[in-house]
Formats: sequence, C-alpha cells, structure tokens
Amino acid sequence: MQEAQIATREQTKFCPRCRETKPLTNFRRARDRKDGRAGYCGECMRVLIRDWYKRNPEWSSRKNARQWANRPR
Repeated sequence: MQEAQIATREQTKFCPRCRETKPLTNFRRARDRKDGRAGYCGECMRVLIRDWYKRNPEWSSRKNARQWANRPR
C-alpha cells in the first residue's frame, strides 16, 4: 500500500500559484529545475506569460518586428 502512495506522490506536483496538486503532465519541462519540471502548472504559466506581454507591449512589438524581418521569403 505504501508503494502505491509513493508512486502517486511522485506523479503529482503542487502549484504554488493556484494552490492545487496536479499531475506532472500539467507542468512544462525545465532542465534547470531540480525535479525537471516548471514551478507553475501550464494554466498558471499561460496566465503569467499573457500578463507579462500585456505589461510590456514595447518589448512584444520589437520581438514581433524582429521575427517578421528574419522570416524566410
């Protein structure tokens, strides 16, 4: 019985932003992290990234301009 509990615990991770325990598949891979997964779940990460782009529109527009200039024709 303890083996099942350990396997279940290893297959999940706690997201500190939404305060939920979710399966590891909901966390992006991150090589620089000790456990190999991102600190926030995918849903929270999407919200964080979207908010960052809204707060930094000048960076976002410069990035888009660079991508359009470097695209293959």
